[in-house]
Amino acid sequence: MPAELSETTINKETTVPIDADSLRLLTFQIAKAETSVATYHKSTDCIAIQTRGPLLPGDIQKICDKIISHARRLHWPLPEFSKIRTVINGKEEGGYMHPHAIHPIKNLQSFHLNFDSGKDFLICLGFAESGIDIKTNDALRLCEKKKDNGIWMLWQRLLESHGEYEALFRNLMDGVILCDENEHILFINENAQKLTGMAELPPIGQPLMPTPICDLTEILHEAMDNGLHQLNKIIRLKDNRANLLGVHVAHVPDLENRSIGWLLMLRDITASWQSDHLRSIISIASHELKTPLVSMQSTIDLLADEEIGEINSDQKRMLAILKDDIRHMRRMLHDLLDSSKITDGKIKLDRRRHVRIDMIANRIIESYSILAQSREIKIKTHFPVHIKTFTGDRDRLTQILMNLMDNAIKFSLRGGEIKMAIEEKDGYYCVSINDQGIGIAAEMQEKIFERYFQISGRGNSSGFGLGLSIARDLVLAHNGKIWLESEPEKGTTFYFTIPIKNESEST
Repeated sequence: MPAELSETTINKETTVPIDADSLRLLTFQIAKAETSVATYHKSTDCIAIQTRGPLLPGDIQKICDKIISHARRLHWPLPEFSKIRTVINGKEEGGYMHPHAIHPIKNLQSFHLNFDSGKDFLICLGFAESGIDIKTNDALRLCEKKKDNGIWMLWQRLLESHGEYEALFRNLMDGVILCDENEHILFINENAQKLTGMAELPPIGQPLMPTPICDLTEILHEAMDNGLHQLNKIIRLKDNRANLLGVHVAHVPDLENRSIGWLLMLRDITASWQSDHLRSIISIASHELKTPLVSMQSTIDLLADEEIGEINSDQKRMLAILKDDIRHMRRMLHDLLDSSKITDGKIKLDRRRHVRIDMIANRIIESYSILAQSREIKIKTHFPVHIKTFTGDRDRLTQILMNLMDNAIKFSLRGGEIKMAIEEKDGYYCVSINDQGIGIAAEMQEKIFERYFQISGRGNSSGFGLGLSIARDLVLAHNGKIWLESEPEKGTTFYFTIPIKNESEST
């Protein structure tokens, strides 16, 4: 026997009164959810099984075979196999059959115990997945040698396991409340207290009461009055915010289907609801806005090309501005759609083409030249003479540069200057876009790439706050990095790197 199980290591003078049935229940309380525990007395015709999970005829047969095989090795007198009865959770075989076979028994382990002279019995544990834990195994093996010491170790293991479960429930991000049939609280964790707006954690035994922001008793009564075993509800909290609380109510019976009480699981679903709501808005925006914007763009092109009549220079300039505004609206719509796709993991890069980053940059500068001129902003470039091509997603690289250039123009002051530079360094192209705008405060720089984050206080900062977050996600998808340097009232420089050779090409 290992040293830690020697009889001298546990000094318990008080005898622990226990029999085979009590040991079966005790071991069952320690065991995992998918574990079944059975006992069989010598010279009897009944195998008693305790289980909380699925137990079908094949599982019962495995338990019986294991016990009978062990009994034969001990040379016990056995009745005919057909006369051996099985009692499951106190009922004859067939009285407890779970409708869903999701945890079939795969492993079995049995122990021979003799607590009273001439009253030998076997205890058998059946496992769906992993086997018996080390501490419980050691305790049962000690029971074979020294009953009281082994039983004491099992009690200790029971207390430990209950403490583990309690710690798990207390540390869940979800709120957990367990009430009896009279709505008295049997268990509550701190998250349930916070989510429901309770001033303090109520003591065990206190009735569940409404709080200033929600009334869980109404939901509990709805389940009770309608005879429902489960109920899911979404309630809006009365705290002057758009907070939504998801509530799952479930009736909790014991193994003999007697009521223990009601379990309430609480979760703040505000963020997920807002995400779903945003997807709905995006879908509507895609359908309702895309067609009229294309129609407006086509009409302006007809006017600008003078296909339906001559226009003067001032009218051309106004049409160019209007065209830029429509382009900006389409950019906002694309940002919404891309943000949704990136969140869902649906955007994939098309790296089948060889691209030159300077050619992409020049096209972006050309497309923004009219908008920059309207604000008297100069755009300057510093590109190397010789630039290598690399395989990349041209459309997504264009989108990165468009979002950064759009941001630079948006926050530049009239008459300012924007500088775009490309530098080759250590196997990367580093692209920088510098503006002489309002700058970004240090405390905001860490948040600037977050979705929907916008710098307030600027009349020209229209949009959804998605451009920079999309640029970040697309740069990371190219295995690059993106960052910024900024000083309030002096301007901002955004940098991003793109590897010249892809990881797949370097191997």
